[in-house]
Formats: sequence, structure tokens, C-alpha cells
Amino acid sequence: MVFRTLEAISLTSTELSKLNKEKVHRFMNNCRSISCRSFDRLNKFLFVFTVCAITVLANAANSDNQIYDESPDGRFGFRDSSAGTAKTEEWEVSEPLAIDVVEISSKRVVLPSPKEALTPIQLRRQPQAWSSDSKHIALSFQTGPRTWTTALYEWDGNEFAEVSWPRDAIRKRIEEEQAAQLKALGLPDDTPRKLVYEGFTALEWVDATAVKVIAERIDSVVVSKDQPPAELDARFTFSSKFVIGRMRR
Repeated sequence: MVFRTLEAISLTSTELSKLNKEKVHRFMNNCRSISCRSFDRLNKFLFVFTVCAITVLANAANSDNQIYDESPDGRFGFRDSSAGTAKTEEWEVSEPLAIDVVEISSKRVVLPSPKEALTPIQLRRQPQAWSSDSKHIALSFQTGPRTWTTALYEWDGNEFAEVSWPRDAIRKRIEEEQAAQLKALGLPDDTPRKLVYEGFTALEWVDATAVKVIAERIDSVVVSKDQPPAELDARFTFSSKFVIGRMRR
């Protein structure tokens, strides 16, 4: 009786052992299956991530070839360039170092980036740089921490050549206006001034050959030790017209 009881207990333990082994085996197989599926998903994710990363890098590498702000006739356009040497180390390079105008069909540079522009170059994009006939360009860009200027260009059949405009005459008018403001403050003409801002900015195209430009200069002067500095603000708006490769006011 005792023997049979022990035998029964022994058989039951064996069955339990086999049952546990089967469960463990099934559990391990399930784990392997789950691991394989997870690994496959991970591989697919890594593949997609790698493709996206390569695409982003490729687009960044080809940014120098992207054309934007096309001329009205579709022949020319602007293109950013990473070539060049920055004039200042104060800024991080978040803007292109140069902006060229190219002929879209040939990718030939027909107007290199202005050499006097502060780099990274910054353009005031309003209004549109192009005249309606696509033969003239007005670019307003920064030349220093407190100075902006406008350069005007005309198509000569091969490239866009810079043309002069009466910048010196406008500066003379600004000087006369500031002298009048000094007189109104009771200060002599030779009062020391500190430049706050000087800018020549293209406002709009009057027609295909005439562009309106605003000129402004702000200087600060010390009126007295007991008062804050006063500002001399002279501002003029004028139009310059292209006439056979030259400008007239």
C-alpha cells in the first residue's frame, strides 16, 4: 500500500516535470518568436531612419543648387552658396555666405554675390528684386553691424553689371538735414555724432526701369550731461531711373 502510494506520487511528479518542461519549451519558443519579430521591426525602423537621414543629408549637400526667386521671364534665379569667407566671427553661420544670380538653363553665374556684403549675407527680400522686364535687379543687403545699402544692376547681354546711382548726393542732403537739426538743438555743426543706423533700401519698382529707394541716417549726439542723447534722424525717398546703362535721379 505504501509502495503503490509512493509510486503514484512518483509518477505524478514525473508528469509534472514533463509538463513544466513543455511549458518552458513553449515559453522559450514564444520568446524567440517575439524577439525575432521585434528584431525585424527594429531592422525596418533602422532602415527607414537611415534612408530619411541620407535624404536629409543629400538635400543639405545640394542646397547650393536650389534656385528660388526666379525672374519674371523665368530665365534667371537666385542660388545660395556656402563658398566664401565670412567677414565676422560674431555670428553662427545660419545664413548663406553668398547669394548668386544664375542663368537657370546653364547654371552660369551672371551676378556674383556682392563683395561688400557682410557675411553670412542677409538680403531684404521686399520688394521683389526683379524689375518687370527681368533686365534690372535691386539688392538691399547689410554691409556692417549698423549699415545697409542698395546695389542696382542692369543686364548687358552677358551678365548683370552694377550701375551707379546718386548715393553721394543723397548723403549730402542727409548731412544738410542733420545740420539743421543740430542748429535747432542749439549745437554747433561740428558736434560729435555717433552712428546709430544708415541704410539705403529699395522700396518698390515704379516701372521696369525706375526703382524707389529710401535713404535714412540716424546719429546720436550729447546735448548736455544732464540729458539723454538726442537723435538726428534724416530720411529721404527718391527714385532712380536706368537710362542706357547709367542712372539718373
